[in-house]
Amino acid sequence: MPAVRTGRRSIVAIGTRAPQAPVPAVVTGSQLVVVTRWQARAWEQAMGSAAQDHQGPPSGWDRQARSGAVGYDLVLATPRTLSALAVAVVREDPEVTRAIVGAHHQAMGEVAHQLTIAAGTEMPVLVGHDLDSEGQPWLHTHVIYGALARAGRQDPGGWLVVDRGRLERLAATLMWGYQLLVRHQLADLLGDLGLDWSLPAADGSSEVLGLGAGELATIDTPARPLGEISACRDE
Repeated sequence: MPAVRTGRRSIVAIGTRAPQAPVPAVVTGSQLVVVTRWQARAWEQAMGSAAQDHQGPPSGWDRQARSGAVGYDLVLATPRTLSALAVAVVREDPEVTRAIVGAHHQAMGEVAHQLTIAAGTEMPVLVGHDLDSEGQPWLHTHVIYGALARAGRQDPGGWLVVDRGRLERLAATLMWGYQLLVRHQLADLLGDLGLDWSLPAADGSSEVLGLGAGELATIDTPARPLGEISACRDE
């Protein structure tokens, strides 16, 4: 397929991949993780690392796990191929990279805010990573909530257990919403580059179609799920 030329240089490589061919998913991207008492230390270490400015756990982080959960981690991840694109053009066209990173952060912030309101949680702590467990580009953020929320007027100074079922249902919807927001912000940009989106996967994500073999090679090694926070890597 010849590259499509627009005002921005197209990166579609001739004959490398049919744009209609979907990119197979290797590991789970966006997901909701229920953090148990036995897993809590890994999340606490990730939040408290120097790369994350030595953050503490969110309010309502229930170390006693009275409801079976210490907290929740809503992992919001860009499509792998979108992260590969961001890295591939960072030197030649840094505006594309900035647009991709900006779309992720804007969509992630909106979803985190909406889940906080709808599920009645305390404000989350955000832990961002640029890489997966194999050091491959995969931009994602762990939006971490406590399992307890302040009771408010019902019991000043007291705490209530966050409704796990409600949070899980909302998270499933909002993961789709995150992906829709990302695609909406970047649709014109991908068109200018001669690229397209695949059909949505189980988490609502659509991979970028039309990348060259070199870009796809940067994400072709199987990796651990992003929900395993200790396996994720920073730059």
